[in-house]
Amino acid sequence: MSWVCKRQYVTRKPRAGKESCPRFQGRLFGLILLSLAVLVATGFPTRAEIVVTDIAGRKVTIAAPAKRILLEMPNHYFALSLLSRDAENIVIGVGGTTNDGFSETYGSLADTPRLGWTNTQTFSIESALALKPDLLIANLGSQKQSATVEAAFLKAGVPVIYVDFFVEPITNIEASIGIIGDAIGEKKRAEEFIDFYRERVRRVANRLEAAKPDPPALLLIAHRVNEKCCWSWARWGMLKYFDMLHVTNIADAALPGFVGQLGIEYVIGSNPEIVVTGDYSMGPNSLFDNPRTVAHGLTVLEELANEPGLRDLTATRNRRIHGMDAYLMHSPLNILALEVFAKWIHPKLFADLDPQATLDEINDRFLSSPLKGPFWVSLDAGESPSGGRP
Repeated sequence: MSWVCKRQYVTRKPRAGKESCPRFQGRLFGLILLSLAVLVATGFPTRAEIVVTDIAGRKVTIAAPAKRILLEMPNHYFALSLLSRDAENIVIGVGGTTNDGFSETYGSLADTPRLGWTNTQTFSIESALALKPDLLIANLGSQKQSATVEAAFLKAGVPVIYVDFFVEPITNIEASIGIIGDAIGEKKRAEEFIDFYRERVRRVANRLEAAKPDPPALLLIAHRVNEKCCWSWARWGMLKYFDMLHVTNIADAALPGFVGQLGIEYVIGSNPEIVVTGDYSMGPNSLFDNPRTVAHGLTVLEELANEPGLRDLTATRNRRIHGMDAYLMHSPLNILALEVFAKWIHPKLFADLDPQATLDEINDRFLSSPLKGPFWVSLDAGESPSGGRP
């Protein structure tokens, strides 16, 4: 009994029609107990559960916003860093091996425990669960290979969500950002980035739809060329934006799948007007070296332009030889790749488009650790040579 209530009870009689304080307290306590009983009986949650439907169509329940997260693939880190200022601390483990190269978009994952790859069946379930995660973010493209991992995690009570920045990014990138935002309690921030992303895609698409330019021929290759010529990609990932971009990828007619080698005779016969080399690697053999520099990228492009079979192409004669960090194409950064491709493919139509300004806005509005680059480079004197630092 409180001091106020005790004093009133001792010194004053209850007024007519009023109950004494002890009786009132007892009745109030009973009402509270009854209310709690009703809430429990009607399924009132005892903690803030989050229910998301992932890209695989699975309904997944997360007990609370995830704070100890495993990434099946390192390139999911960038999506997470857009939505959480604390991404470096909430990622406690990541797929891959310790000798993998790191793109700048991986952030500070070099010291984060590496768990192996699901697609080679080297992902260590035991090591992953020993880190006591509360969520695994997995890649839709490796869902079949991840089946054993998924089953083990669900048995351990750790939710798994599938997202996609690789297989069908045109369809799935916005939904994937929304799913991650929900899972970590950053729904509003996810909506803000989705609006930003959607507006950038729309302004490119609207201009192309109005102009309907003739499609030039483009060759997309890995930057190291051998006597058989070039590894290339077709109808894959963000390359499905090529229809919207009004460009013909010469690999589409030559490759039965999404990746393969093009013969030098085919490349010469196709005579592409634009050549783009995409690079995944880091270090001395990469497009930008480590640390990254534009100068190294320009040297690599000059070497490519002098390769036998490539030196006489229309693209080479016109200096329309370009290079891009391929990781731009497998994350929400593909909006930068879209803008860069638009300028390379239709330079007059998009003379005023500034991908560097888009990168600057992403850094200012969404990232606590700004990306420096460079992420693209060009031999075309009319183009801005790079994205990021020189």
